[in-house]
Amino acid sequence: MTKPRSGKRFEMRVLAALKAELAVGRLGIEPKACQISHRKGYFSRDRGRNIVFDIVIEVTRPGANTWTFLWLFECKDYTDAVPVSDVEEFCAKVKQVAAANSKASVVASGAFQHSALAYAKANGIGLIRLLPNEQIDHVMEMLIMANPDHSTRPDVEEFSDALSTPAFRSKGRDFYALAEGHFYGSWTALLREVLRPRILAGNS
Repeated sequence: MTKPRSGKRFEMRVLAALKAELAVGRLGIEPKACQISHRKGYFSRDRGRNIVFDIVIEVTRPGANTWTFLWLFECKDYTDAVPVSDVEEFCAKVKQVAAANSKASVVASGAFQHSALAYAKANGIGLIRLLPNEQIDHVMEMLIMANPDHSTRPDVEEFSDALSTPAFRSKGRDFYALAEGHFYGSWTALLREVLRPRILAGNS
């Protein structure tokens, strides 16, 4: 059975990373166009009450009074692989609050079951793995410092193993993501790919 750890620390790690990426302006968008929140609720007509999400990015086009796009994150700090049932449940929650104007991503410290990978791909859900420090071999530290954006083309086999193998060890990288059929090696690359088109579309 998958065993959850205390999730608050992991949520704060994800929150800090997202805030840092948006604040420094590496995404080609104005930071003021995005608002990041921790543990924020959105109304579900199916439930008649709010559903609270671990982390939310609200994107608001200039001049608008409310958000135009939501990016909803679910954080899973598990000792074992994240099961497909968790991804299915998260997907159902997202559809209840913002089916047409949202992006959903599950962020995990551990791996994902192969069925979870397949379900996420079929339903357009992003999967992100943040490796714990003890599973990172820092032998490539100088290379990573020279290329902190990890902008080189991802190795498909490496990324597939990282997302699906619980005991996977990396050579310096702590971030692995799969979204909309593409692999991403950094928060910057992933956020830029998803957020910028939404903001540009809102301005047109």
